Amino acid sequence: MELKEIAQEYETILQKEFPSIIVRIDPEIGNFEGGRLAAFGVKDKEAVKFLRYIVDELPEKLTIKGLPEIIVLIHNMSTTKENYPQQYKEVKTLKENIINSTDSNDVEFISFYDLTEKEQKEQIDNADKEYAENNQYFYWNDTVYSLDQFMRTNNEYDGTMGLTNTSALGLKINMSGDGGTITLL
Repeated sequence: MELKEIAQEYETILQKEFPSIIVRIDPEIGNFEGGRLAAFGVKDKEAVKFLRYIVDELPEKLTIKGLPEIIVLIHNMSTTKENYPQQYKEVKTLKENIINSTDSNDVEFISFYDLTEKEQKEQIDNADKEYAENNQYFYWNDTVYSLDQFMRTNNEYDGTMGLTNTSALGLKINMSGDGGTITLL
């Protein structure tokens, strides 16, 4: 089996847990000494979880599928964006397809660096750069929301955000804290 085919198999396995990553032959090392693979677009906040998955769970899944163990280098979203423009473009396209394919009110929290350049600029224009970079965001109905737009509440929602005089969004954060559910109130 060619290294490119192995990369595709790794991607299929890893996307079951981390749907917005891609796996490619590492562009820096390529096929040198048997080659290395690279995972691009790992969310900054999930890098440790991803590493644990690769060390603790991936080897068993590879054995079941009869695949060789190959070193997988990890490139988080900010590193992917900064150093690998082609892979960054692929990751952004994948993420947009995931977002557009769901009609659910479930949202996943993302970092500033997971936003497009245009969205990042908009967030910086609304706040200072350091504040924008340290905030968390999510997409819902083709709109970017930041968590700081929601006011904490003592009712059934963890936060609410007014839209008009008569409507609002309610946000319930899930137990793991990496996403939640939006309700139009």
